[in-house]
Amino acid sequence: MPERAGARALIVVIEDRQLTLPKPPLGLDRPLLTAAQVAELLVNPTSSVYEYAHRWQDPLPCIHIGRHRRFDRADVAAWLTRQRTARA
Repeated sequence: MPERAGARALIVVIEDRQLTLPKPPLGLDRPLLTAAQVAELLVNPTSSVYEYAHRWQDPLPCIHIGRHRRFDRADVAAWLTRQRTARA
């Protein structure tokens, strides 16, 4: 199976045979979060979440789906970690 540049793969071992299965690049095994859900996690207003996503320096990563923004839970966690270390 040819690999794409930057593609992620899931490696499964069954009866001593290694199989490489493609993995969804955005972690689609879990649902994406809305701005309201991220706001609830951060205990901030929804408008702040949009502001964090729109800023130039270290923005909160988001995915544009049409005119909607969605947030991957792992990206939000990594962004929070960067915010904590930047302030320390």
